[in-house]
Amino acid sequence: MDWKKILAIPLAALLLFATACNEAVPSEPSNTEEGTHFAPTPTPTGASRFKKFGDTISYSETKYQNDGSTIRTKLEITVTGAQVFDTFADSGIPVEDTSVGSLNKVLDTDYTLPETPFVLVDVTIKKTEGPAERKSREKGLLMTIFSLHSKQQLEWCDSQDMAPVLLEPSYFSGHGEDEEDGKGYEYFWLEPGEEQEYQVGFFLVDLKDHAGVKDFHPEELVSSPDEGLMVSINGLYYVDLEIGEE
Repeated sequence: MDWKKILAIPLAALLLFATACNEAVPSEPSNTEEGTHFAPTPTPTGASRFKKFGDTISYSETKYQNDGSTIRTKLEITVTGAQVFDTFADSGIPVEDTSVGSLNKVLDTDYTLPETPFVLVDVTIKKTEGPAERKSREKGLLMTIFSLHSKQQLEWCDSQDMAPVLLEPSYFSGHGEDEEDGKGYEYFWLEPGEEQEYQVGFFLVDLKDHAGVKDFHPEELVSSPDEGLMVSINGLYYVDLEIGEE
């Protein structure tokens, strides 16, 4: 397979192509633009982190407001299937439905999608608890709770005592509308008790784009379907996509 060099993409999309492993994310809540604090589901340990198709994964998030109140959201997430396409065009998804295509439309740019293999993951999400009113897009749910990894990558990062950088999706079937500040696409919404089926898409990384980087380690990157692909939920749980490492 001849994988061509990834063309330039906007800064907002650079997160899609993480190139290294970072120190483990601290467990303390982090600040947001609105001054709210987030406390995600506690990190599971051992075998409980690794799941299969059909397993229901409970994810919760508590937002601590400046006035002392809290907003708690609980999701039930089930990964039901996955497939790999040689190129994005093979998926049949319109370009404008991707994060890059959406940004092109808003900013009147012509950035091109990568020509590496494209991974499409089927997920079902149910909101079992949370606010019933969507006051602003920042109070919506984030598609970036999903990220793509591989078994080889996780093994390498574990041997280096490092946590893998999250490779964020470039497509989400329930995406919002992008705006000029580059926000909006990553947010979606469910009412309490509502359940929806979605598709989440990721591009694999072209190693040639990183060969000149200092201290480059191919093992850090998810570049081939043969590496044993996995999707994670907020870096807490990893679901085997049953692709590669047969």
